[in-house]
Amino acid sequence: MREVDRVMMEELHIELLQMMENAGRALAEQARQLVGGDVGGAHIVVLAGSGGNGGGGLAAARRLRIWGADVVIVLGAPRHQFQGVPLHQLTILDGMGVHVQDAEPGQAVTPALSASDLVVDALIGYSLHGTPREPIASLIRAANASGTPLLALDIPSGPERRFGRGLRSDRPRRLHTYIGSTESGPHATSRTRVGRKPACGGYLRTTGGV
Repeated sequence: MREVDRVMMEELHIELLQMMENAGRALAEQARQLVGGDVGGAHIVVLAGSGGNGGGGLAAARRLRIWGADVVIVLGAPRHQFQGVPLHQLTILDGMGVHVQDAEPGQAVTPALSASDLVVDALIGYSLHGTPREPIASLIRAANASGTPLLALDIPSGPERRFGRGLRSDRPRRLHTYIGSTESGPHATSRTRVGRKPACGGYLRTTGGV
């Protein structure tokens, strides 16, 4: 996945903003399919980190809002940590009047997660090493305990890439699907097991940011 990004930016000169927009569009389309093909009136919570993964989630949130969804964004980091293209995406959503909730312990967002039709996980990308820190760790636990279907960008937040190491509560009760473009992302994760249970319920492979 990292090599794909390098080739796109350094050799093909595809800008980060383009990649983020492409990933966001593909993610939004998968979200639309998961709620039945029409997001009009659907309640969707987007969990967004401050990096590129979060920026893709924010781009998806914009499209879902335009398509008629009731979107709530929960940030996985304080606003001052958003910079560059992710900050650009966040500023657009602010201008659109989309409800953005600053980083809080997961317990504070549990009611919104449980009442939603879909949770989009764009907290952490494939570069994660080790166990997620707060407030992201609490958001992961709250999302997975909510019983609401989850759609994750690239890989699910929680397990470390390839090895499935992460939070003990990172197994959602219902659906867990992923979007990405390489073997090291959704394919590896879909076969990974945490303890004796699958780390995910399935995956959706698309061209992602390409």
